[in-house]
Amino acid sequence: MCVVVNGRRVPLGALSLDAMVTDPNAAAEELMELGPITIRPSWTFEEASEYLKRQNQDRVLVTTSEGVLMGVYFQADAERRMDNFRRQVKRATSKS
Repeated sequence: MCVVVNGRRVPLGALSLDAMVTDPNAAAEELMELGPITIRPSWTFEEASEYLKRQNQDRVLVTTSEGVLMGVYFQADAERRMDNFRRQVKRATSKS
């Protein structure tokens, strides 16, 4: 995925790999999905996961309250990290 931003780093749209491959000579503005969904960095893992399920998405842009892009939240990455964290906690508590 490629995020298209303006001069203030506010997302205007997102380009999927499929769209870029479809017509590699097309301008980004012709292929991008306008108005990508966003969340705030204060959202918890559970909030973001539920939101993505409701939106039927596997990723979402993370922006400030002013709309400035901070990053991209990928559900699969978050789940993998949470699984690793849970395993570490389980090991730490089982040693006690």
